[in-house]
Amino acid sequence: MNIENSPYIFYQVLAIVAFLVVDSSSGIIASISIGGDTLSSAAKDQIYYTATQPAGSAFLLLPYLTLSWISASLARKKLFESSKFIFFLGVMIIWTMTALGYRSAELLMQDGYYTAAIFEVAFLPLEFIPWLLVLLFIRYMLVRKSKET
Repeated sequence: MNIENSPYIFYQVLAIVAFLVVDSSSGIIASISIGGDTLSSAAKDQIYYTATQPAGSAFLLLPYLTLSWISASLARKKLFESSKFIFFLGVMIIWTMTALGYRSAELLMQDGYYTAAIFEVAFLPLEFIPWLLVLLFIRYMLVRKSKET
């Protein structure tokens, strides 16, 4: 499997891997640095919540799948370097926002605001919408520019 032959599958696999790495690392780092958990305890909790809440995990995965579609559609137009850049940029934006979201949730839990902490993480995908729209606009401009040349 490579980017030229099957860009949608290629980027979907990358998106799932990115989701697992970003979501797990953000949650674990926040639990250790703010919550005071040990690495094994934080990792166990993160795996538990991801496995026992499939609907929530699927909702958190949606921005990554959207990003994979944007990147794969660029790759189909033979704009491989641009598709890689858009995917990398999108993952970095999502990673930063996810890390900040988990950090905020940990701080809210320390103050006893458990419901607010849950919503902080649960609504993270909605916070990505403006950024995904910006990346979609960049995709549109890149495709338009490639048609002109």
